[in-house]
Amino acid sequence: MFSVRLFVILLVCVCLVTPAGCATMGRTGLADMDRRDVMDAVDELIAAYAAGDPAGFMALVSVRYAGVYGALEEKITVDMADAPGITYTMEIGEVTVDDAGRVEVEVGWERSIMTDGCAAPDGSGVSFLIFDNFGSVLKLTDQRGDAPFPPEI
Repeated sequence: MFSVRLFVILLVCVCLVTPAGCATMGRTGLADMDRRDVMDAVDELIAAYAAGDPAGFMALVSVRYAGVYGALEEKITVDMADAPGITYTMEIGEVTVDDAGRVEVEVGWERSIMTDGCAAPDGSGVSFLIFDNFGSVLKLTDQRGDAPFPPEI
């Protein structure tokens, strides 16, 4: 009888502790999304930028962008026109999700542009891309560190 009570007590403890442990995961891990979703959001930004598609890029940016939304749109439009053939290589580091669902992604990046048929280095750095989570859609809302879109040249 004693072992049954002990088993029930342990089972209740596990049931109480497990949800609490999972609830705090949102601060440092990926709770409602996985790393692949974050990588897909970064890849979509890169693809739109590399395609020279300002409208496509801005569709991936939140209207609550921390900088001025219109100023970002103007800067990337000029950058895409001045530097055709832009490519990015990004390495995703730590990904965190806060209690409000904002996703912060550490990225190391390198940018190249096509010059005379050859890819020429055109900047690199480490940045933190901040995304707002709109359901299952991530939209860029801030860039901290060495901003890759567009890099401050």
